[in-house]
Amino acid sequence: MYKKFLLSLVLLLPYIAYSQIEIGAKAPEISLNKIYNKNDEKTLTLKSLEGQIVVLYFWATWCSPCVSVFPYYDELYMKYKNNALCWIAITDDPQEKLEAFLNKIDINFWIGRDDSKQSFENYKIDSRPRIFIINKNGNIIYQGLNITEEIIQEAINTNTVTISESNTYSVILNGGFAPGEDPLYNGVRMMLNSDISSRPQLIDHFIIRPSLDSVWGGAGYRITSDGYVGVTYYGGKLEEIFQYLNNLSSSVWIKNHLKDTSLYDIVYWKKNKSKENAFSEIQNKLIDGLSIKFYESSNQENVQVLYLQNANKDVITIEQIKEEAYALYTPIDVFVTNLETKTQHFFLIDPSLHNMYIYNQQMTWEDLYHANESEIIEFLKSKGIIVKQKTQTITTYHIDK
Repeated sequence: MYKKFLLSLVLLLPYIAYSQIEIGAKAPEISLNKIYNKNDEKTLTLKSLEGQIVVLYFWATWCSPCVSVFPYYDELYMKYKNNALCWIAITDDPQEKLEAFLNKIDINFWIGRDDSKQSFENYKIDSRPRIFIINKNGNIIYQGLNITEEIIQEAINTNTVTISESNTYSVILNGGFAPGEDPLYNGVRMMLNSDISSRPQLIDHFIIRPSLDSVWGGAGYRITSDGYVGVTYYGGKLEEIFQYLNNLSSSVWIKNHLKDTSLYDIVYWKKNKSKENAFSEIQNKLIDGLSIKFYESSNQENVQVLYLQNANKDVITIEQIKEEAYALYTPIDVFVTNLETKTQHFFLIDPSLHNMYIYNQQMTWEDLYHANESEIIEFLKSKGIIVKQKTQTITTYHIDK
């Protein structure tokens, strides 16, 4: 249920694959400096929890996918805690940062702080989120990126897990990427179990090709200190790619008049003066290679405008957000993109909301992904943000022969 959402947030990690501990093996002991949300001060060990189902969730405050599912996982914990279920979310965040984060979020499961990173080493944690289920005998019965209620129910009822983490994608197609890397190449390396640290150095390349991947899509860019610009976009329709290259909120602003509904991959890694120059080079190559034209037009349109009616502590600038709390806020631009994608209407941001971030604990990234238009607008209204319809001249973009 959550795989596509989680993947969309972790796709900039070098790989989705991870080192694994054998299922059925005795769970390595955990080493924690402090437990939060626990009623007593007793030292917590897995040995002391035998006879219960234990979920270990490795996370960090900087990991948006990790934090986004906290409300869902807390709901699972509260529902099944009376069925001998323990839930321990383990982080290596520094004490001050972690405690400042916990002051801004309301959760019930235990939070463990591992200053020495020994638990991370014992469980071979090389990416986050990572999750393990340990049965009543102290053996590992599940590991993956996420879990569902069905998995929890099976663990409680049978002391084992036969449901595997949903893998609806091919590892060859979804090797993950840092911008400028080729997900297809990375996927093959995953399939061959190649050592991540042995990846060869990137050299200049610029690839535009039909995509093999019709399930997932993703994009990212980066600029390095030695002057390289890396861009990867895979599984994208033309209107989506042109939207990305022109920094538009959604593909609503792009009118594709072609019958071509093909998906394309772009992999770009070259020395360049700026991201803008790299994007322009990619766009010109698409226009030239596909013999198409890309042009603007201005028209009177009905648009929905978001206004900040009442200033409040839940709507702030990025400068006002403490580092440890970044994952608890969502840029207003993300709400606009979701609204446009789900309604196919134009949404604009009033200057009162430019560059603002919204405290998202009633509408996490995951909630937003699944929410409909009315749910999003109601949430924004609760934060003092209202929507007004108006007619004005706007610029749209067109792809044509």
